[in-house]
Amino acid sequence: MSNYRNKIIAAAWIAGFAIIVFTFHETIAPSGNRPPPETPQGPADTPPPQVSPRPVAPQMPGPSSIAPRPALPAGEDETPTGRQRDSALARLGDIDPGRRADAAEQLAAYANRAAETALVQALAGDPAAEVRAAAARSLGHVRKPNPATLDALFAALQDPDITVGMAAVGSLGGFLAHDETGSKRDRALRAGFQAGAAAPGVPAAIREILRDALAERGGR
Repeated sequence: MSNYRNKIIAAAWIAGFAIIVFTFHETIAPSGNRPPPETPQGPADTPPPQVSPRPVAPQMPGPSSIAPRPALPAGEDETPTGRQRDSALARLGDIDPGRRADAAEQLAAYANRAAETALVQALAGDPAAEVRAAAARSLGHVRKPNPATLDALFAALQDPDITVGMAAVGSLGGFLAHDETGSKRDRALRAGFQAGAAAPGVPAAIREILRDALAERGGR
């Protein structure tokens, strides 16, 4: 009886040990040794959901990717006024004296030194009296004339065509009337008026205008 009991106890110990070993193997054994779990499958006719692509915001160009605007050459003027002035300056060399005179008249609107220089040259050297007269009138619109401008206008008082001299004396009279009394230019204008009023080469009508202008300024 005792021997039979011992066999039963030994069998129970062996069975318990086998259960422990099996449980340990299933718990900590590497996952690679076990088959992967089955993924539940949906219905065969159900398509996978469509995922819309995420919109990409447009990239703005950075400062380094924007090409700088090329600078204009020195002295170049791209404004409408600058183009009109340059066009008038170019037409001072036109073969047609009427077009040259028209260009000289238009340059009265520009107080530019280049325009002033071109008008002085036209007054002194253009063969057409109408161009010289137009240049003399336009020079009267220069706010601060150069000494060369005043010299050209005084020289034009003796122009063979009296219309040129009359235009010149009109511009000179405007300078004299608006200059500050006693200023350097005022003194230069008075001296020029006195010389012109006494010059035999100046027409009598122009000499009379010069004397009247001096009288109004108190320079008789």
